[in-house]
Amino acid sequence: MLKKHLLVVLAIVAAIMTGCSGVTTPNETKATNIEIGAIAPLQGENATLGIPMQQAAELAVADVNESWKDSGMTFTINWENGSCNGQDGSSAAQKLVNIDQMEVILGLCSGEVLGAAPITEGADVVLFSPSASSSEVTTAGEYVYRSWPSDKIQGERLAELAYDLGYRSVAMLTEVTDYTEGVQRDFTTKFESLGGVVYSETYLPDATDFKTELTKLNNKNAEILFLNPQNTIKSDVILKQLQELGIKGPFLLNDVAGTQADLLSTYSDYLDGSYTATFAIDQDSKAVQEFTNRYVDMYGEEPQYLAYMAAYYDAVWILANALAEVGNNGDAVKNYLDNFPGYDGLTGHISFDENGDLNGGHAVFMIVGGELVMQ
Repeated sequence: MLKKHLLVVLAIVAAIMTGCSGVTTPNETKATNIEIGAIAPLQGENATLGIPMQQAAELAVADVNESWKDSGMTFTINWENGSCNGQDGSSAAQKLVNIDQMEVILGLCSGEVLGAAPITEGADVVLFSPSASSSEVTTAGEYVYRSWPSDKIQGERLAELAYDLGYRSVAMLTEVTDYTEGVQRDFTTKFESLGGVVYSETYLPDATDFKTELTKLNNKNAEILFLNPQNTIKSDVILKQLQELGIKGPFLLNDVAGTQADLLSTYSDYLDGSYTATFAIDQDSKAVQEFTNRYVDMYGEEPQYLAYMAAYYDAVWILANALAEVGNNGDAVKNYLDNFPGYDGLTGHISFDENGDLNGGHAVFMIVGGELVMQ
């Protein structure tokens, strides 16, 4: 059957199709367009997350179509805005499922995936996320899969790190979203189980000033501050206001605030010695370097969230291979993923556990000179 190949440019369509007897598609023909849906924050502040992921996915689409060019088959993604929240994620899923008749949907934010899951589950539609990290996604449904590790691992790794570094009290500023509240919950549970204390303040997604919350946390005299925003726009404002208040690091940061390339560069001195946890990939590998170079050539900018974006590229190839092999049918793709033999991509070896979660987890990194250094 289909051979899983390295995710590099110009993968040959014969390697995808050879030995696959009669690829099933919705029209029962080989010469057709295979389309999947996708939900991502494409408008507003959270588009700083959504647009880079969309671009990484579309780079993969271009490579899939290059591979398939002699087959008469093409691959496309039908994008809908989900605004990184459950209500818009649900509305987007209803359109993709009930109007556009999608059988497979990519989902970005945890809130979008959790909002979409009841819709996709009821329709036997596969919901696949390369980035939704809330621990609640684990039990979101039988048709839900993800190729990004759960934030239960991120929260626990950072809690263990903080405790091992000698911290016994942490002040935590958290945005009220599914992703960030999941990080807060998992970090707090683990840190308190070790004997530490967590002081928490939250803010709503439409907040623009955080000095009140930051001042309250600073007055707790905790030993380290954990910044837990949903996007880099909020991260930027929080870091500016921290500096205005004279509050110094090092800090703990979630993997949105702690990995975005421009943010790390802008605050390279201020964030020096801070810690984050994210999915570890081999940035020096030939495949990752080629992906980075091609992304720059196509979009004129460096990848801002390299690990997340590599995961999106991998996810498109996993789904394209699945659809080419078993056809554009949610039940068939579910069966394919339930018996998934594994895939070697930009993010390493990808396989799923019995819950559809990625086998693997976050690694801890220190920010040094604006760069991430694995600990």
